[in-house]
Amino acid sequence: MLFFITTGADQQPGCGCAQDFSFTVQYLERNLPGFAHTVPPTRRRQYAAFKQQLGRAVAAQPSRLACLKYLTTYVEYFRDSHTSISTAGPTVPEDDRAAVARFLASPDFTVSGTLRVDSSRRNAAASDPLEGYYQAADGTYRVYLTRSKTSRRDYAGVIVAARTRLWRPGQIKFELRRNPDATYQAYQYQRNHSVYYVPVVRFAQGRLLGLGWHKQTPNQPAPPPAGPTADFRMLAGTEVAYLRLPSFAGEQWAQLDSLYRAVAPRILRSKYLIIDVRDNPGGADRNVTPLLPFFYARPIKETQAEEYYVTADNLRRYEEYLRRLQADSARYGSDAVWSFRQKLTWLKQVPLNSFVLNPQSTQKTYTLTASLLPLKVAVLYNRGCASACETLLFWARQPSKAVLVGENSAGFVGYGNSLPVTTPCQGFVLNVSTLRFKNQLAYEETGVAPHIRLRDNEDWLAQTLRILQSP
Repeated sequence: MLFFITTGADQQPGCGCAQDFSFTVQYLERNLPGFAHTVPPTRRRQYAAFKQQLGRAVAAQPSRLACLKYLTTYVEYFRDSHTSISTAGPTVPEDDRAAVARFLASPDFTVSGTLRVDSSRRNAAASDPLEGYYQAADGTYRVYLTRSKTSRRDYAGVIVAARTRLWRPGQIKFELRRNPDATYQAYQYQRNHSVYYVPVVRFAQGRLLGLGWHKQTPNQPAPPPAGPTADFRMLAGTEVAYLRLPSFAGEQWAQLDSLYRAVAPRILRSKYLIIDVRDNPGGADRNVTPLLPFFYARPIKETQAEEYYVTADNLRRYEEYLRRLQADSARYGSDAVWSFRQKLTWLKQVPLNSFVLNPQSTQKTYTLTASLLPLKVAVLYNRGCASACETLLFWARQPSKAVLVGENSAGFVGYGNSLPVTTPCQGFVLNVSTLRFKNQLAYEETGVAPHIRLRDNEDWLAQTLRILQSP
């Protein structure tokens, strides 16, 4: 756990960090599926002391950013990867000059941290391998990552150039702090300067895995990261089909359904297939299911056992989510709306403050007709593969045509169905899981290990090709 020492306040008396901390504590104690697991009777004294220590810190009503970090420390105590807290920010249409001007004059922009990095330091060869110039995956930002030791960070990524009017050179785009295991934790600031926490970032092959930055060096440029958009192609000079899926988000159902229908005939005529889900944060399992025919060899059992934690607050969040589905049914699909409405009706009949097992989640077996092709399928993934992306891994590692290659996944598998609520004073977005998968708790944070672990000193796609084409 991390504790941050800061001073200053930016809220009116009576509504600030202390009140948001109290709200967060009470909300998680009432509604978090993993609370009793994390705080059994034997740990209640330690938990109480932990709360008191944070309570003393937030009583001084620290700045909004410092407050977020205190609350993150509390939320991370539960080791539930689906539960998090972050700032919200406005959507700024950048073709609207007046909207941009209002944003640049607002606290969202004016309180952003800045750091001056001397040009001679930037131009000199860095002794620290982490230091240097980095570019975002989509090319929007270029930063210089420099050592910057404070009570809450070891490095700062400082904007050098940005293809957006919402960021200026000298502003801090992300901060890194070393973990004991040679990884890093990070706070990264979004396009609208809202901030979120990333517990594990790894530096490998010139990339900050988990943040989406790759290092730029003149003599040894880093390989480009996996693409940010869905993509299908035949790899040149091979019999290998390549399917890139960066997300399984529920609202992308129509887009993914169209893609799957379009590429399935070509995949089923290909000798090999690579399904690239690196940095796929998950979404909806129903967007994963259409991949089953590509690697299916024998019946695949659903291994998840969904246990919903039924509370008054969780039911309210589900009602809000249903309204969102209904308002955007074209993207989510009418089946998703119907299914969720049925689930909510069923959950409302369950006694409050209890767990209930979804019987359908333990009875599914996918029985298909195995196709002749592809002969072998590689599922390529990294630490950024999370949640529904890991559902794909659990299915593919059952006896099938698939081989899992890469590194351990994110470990967002013990809890799920995260839904948001807003804190009353600072307006932080508290995303809280609403169900647990008891049979998958052992993989939470640890992730799903690959059959073949890829090396960081060589391009992962090239290694995957060799694995597929080897006898």
